[in-house]
Amino acid sequence: MAAPVFDNSKPVRSLLKQTGIQDKLDIPGVTEVAINRPGEIWYEKNSMWHGEKAPHLDLQLCSQLATAMAVGVANDSGQLQKNPICPVALPDGERGQIVMPPATEKGCISFTIRKPSSARFSLQDYHDTGRLSGYRVIEKKGDIEEWQKEMIMCVKRGDMMKFFQMAVRHKLNLLFGGATGSGKTTFSKAIVDLYPLAKRYITIEDIHELQMPNHPNRVHLFFGPHMSARYLVQSCMRMKADHIFMSELKGDETWSYFSVLNTGHKGSLTTAHFNDCNSAAARLTEMVKQSDVGLTLDYQFIYRTVKTSIDCVCHWEGSYLKEVLFEPEEQLRLLNGE
Repeated sequence: MAAPVFDNSKPVRSLLKQTGIQDKLDIPGVTEVAINRPGEIWYEKNSMWHGEKAPHLDLQLCSQLATAMAVGVANDSGQLQKNPICPVALPDGERGQIVMPPATEKGCISFTIRKPSSARFSLQDYHDTGRLSGYRVIEKKGDIEEWQKEMIMCVKRGDMMKFFQMAVRHKLNLLFGGATGSGKTTFSKAIVDLYPLAKRYITIEDIHELQMPNHPNRVHLFFGPHMSARYLVQSCMRMKADHIFMSELKGDETWSYFSVLNTGHKGSLTTAHFNDCNSAAARLTEMVKQSDVGLTLDYQFIYRTVKTSIDCVCHWEGSYLKEVLFEPEEQLRLLNGE
């Protein structure tokens, strides 16, 4: 008589049902399901996030699911104690990411689960449904956009409130710099409050400062001895963030951060230490160049990437804005390969 085969997917399936994740995955059109903290569950459908209260979803139940998923991947119940971030595969083919403390807030466990599309279409189907029409032909641009010209005028006439409102609306990547105590982080909080409430946000910090109480769909990640900032930045790629806010660029996470900006995460915000706006790009280029990956990259390539990735640089002193560098014409020139 053959020995019984143990199906290690059963505990995961049971807990997916108990947590309510499976019910959300079964909704037609759902592409992502997320748990940011106990007591709530989120799902994305038709490119919009929906959140629901889930009183039954306590920390213990979240912990049980995380452990069961990690065992399924690594066959090790202590996997999450060794590494608080764990990519997982669910029994029916969905891919997920678990983040545990201390890489996230105390008392919180983050799950992000991506549901693969089961649809399959022929080229004729794409043609018949109009999916191959209505596109824009991208050519070499000869001039900046009208809204960029308006932002330049905002700077010239001193209307910085409208400038920053437009920067958020048009998903510009912002860099605030200055010495310790210059006010760059405090101002970052004011800018964060301008972002749409219905989007999904991830912050990366060493000390928790960007609380974001008005944005419910948020995950706070923390680096330190337990986890590098670079690893957290890379982890964001699997957590379906609309916007990523990095507390400060300091070292080898800098290149990973620029990679994130150029892979569908426009509209991000970070800070760094630099003397003035004109020296910011060189300062960030040096950070990248001093990392392992930077040793393999040409200095001019890094510098060009920095200049084309950061849309606006602001320098702060004593809580006052001292300099603004907004050069869409220069960005366009570099993007055109000139």
